[in-house]
Amino acid sequence: SVSTRFREQNVEIFIRSPSRGIAALRGADILIDALRLGRRLKPQLLVGQYSTCGNVVALAGQILGIPSIKVVRATSSQVVVMNDGRQMSIAARLRQFGFHMLASRTVAVSDAVKRDLMEMFFVPAGRITLLRNAVDPDDYKPTTNSREIRRELDIPAEGFLLFAAAVFLPVKGHEFLLRSLAAVQRRDVYLALAGDGPLLQECQQLSRMLGISSRVRFLGRRCDVPDL
Repeated sequence: SVSTRFREQNVEIFIRSPSRGIAALRGADILIDALRLGRRLKPQLLVGQYSTCGNVVALAGQILGIPSIKVVRATSSQVVVMNDGRQMSIAARLRQFGFHMLASRTVAVSDAVKRDLMEMFFVPAGRITLLRNAVDPDDYKPTTNSREIRRELDIPAEGFLLFAAAVFLPVKGHEFLLRSLAAVQRRDVYLALAGDGPLLQECQQLSRMLGISSRVRFLGRRCDVPDL
């Protein structure tokens, strides 16, 4: 795992499990941890990814007087539909704007994310650094494991296989993928879904209701996504 490789290089790792339930309490737990670690370790830079951690890092940086970076990987989908299915309100977007202004810098991973930060969250262009995601194509070259994986998943060698890896949340749109598969008349089209999340059981029930459970494979969390 990534944490194991870090530890092998003598990088100290802290894994915490914040409160479950009320989002504000989870954020408070993470903030308290960040402040404690910041005071003890005295880092030169704080970096937070995704909404909650990025916001906490921006706030902790202000409190501790440490430069902070808020990394943003997605914006449009979060504005259209939140993880609980609701549209993000203008008040919530303004709150995010406030956290972006607290951070020393905002990093966007694509041109689209940068544009959305400016248009939807009102972040000035001068505060955004574009740092595109990097993918090593060699990691995704076809391997000799293909036949073995198909046998493991009980999918015929001649079957047409679709694959998606994502957490099971409304914003990921698994429901639409399953309904699309149900609309396909060909019986030799299969779907493999890697990941876990709150909507996993609901999607499993939907596949049964649509009569496509024999063509869908729910793989759970996997560490062999490049091979898949």
